[in-house]
Amino acid sequence: MLSGFVVGYAYDDRWAQGMTIKQFLKIRLVRLHPLMILGTVIGVIAFWFDPY
Repeated sequence: MLSGFVVGYAYDDRWAQGMTIKQFLKIRLVRLHPLMILGTVIGVIAFWFDPY
């Protein structure tokens, strides 16, 4: 829940300048997608090399 307040505060001025929902989603995707891919790759590697 706190994350929602932080994101809302961070983008508040951009909303006031006329940012659309499509622009917001594009910005969030570009920012979060590389981390999701990296996390998935690390998870798969850890799964493959797990001895148990």
